Amino acid sequence: INSILNISKTAIANKNAQYGETKDIKVYTSLGDSVESGLGLQDYYAKFVNGESNGSPLVANTVVEGSAPALVADALGAECHQYHMPAARTSEFLYLLDPDEYFWAMDPITPLGLDPMQGLESALSSGQYSPDALKALSPKVREDIANSEVVTLDVGWNDWWSMCLEGGLVRSTVQYALLLKEIYEINPDAELVLVGG
Repeated sequence: INSILNISKTAIANKNAQYGETKDIKVYTSLGDSVESGLGLQDYYAKFVNGESNGSPLVANTVVEGSAPALVADALGAECHQYHMPAARTSEFLYLLDPDEYFWAMDPITPLGLDPMQGLESALSSGQYSPDALKALSPKVREDIANSEVVTLDVGWNDWWSMCLEGGLVRSTVQYALLLKEIYEINPDAELVLVGG
């Protein structure tokens, strides 16, 4: 976690120094899979395993104390919005950011025309995330990104795992690029820091 914190702070400081800017960072949004979610921390289990989430692993606009996003926000002195989905791939984040545009991203096979019967529900990280829940959350995530000076993105590792199983290297790369494009369309002025993944 300390390395993630240092990388994020250093990347932001270096970019600002490069352009001679100092940016007052008030709002920070973190998007990612389990790596930065706080999975394994006591606060994560209190909130998402034994708490009010009914066993859902989705970290939605709730800061997990001690997680990388919480530490980065503290270091920046910024308000933190944390959206993390353990086991999620670029597919889930594309759908989360624009479910009407990226409904096809959930199914690793249908866009190639091989299995049009595969269901959206089962394609969302093996059924861990409800399409309806992600679609309902989408406006809030978009609003938080739009209001953020800094956005970190930690996603991609699970794409590599599924790529090995599904042969989706090209698809995974394209979806990652689309995810970056979508974030910049929501907020072209945000400092986007890519972490891990």
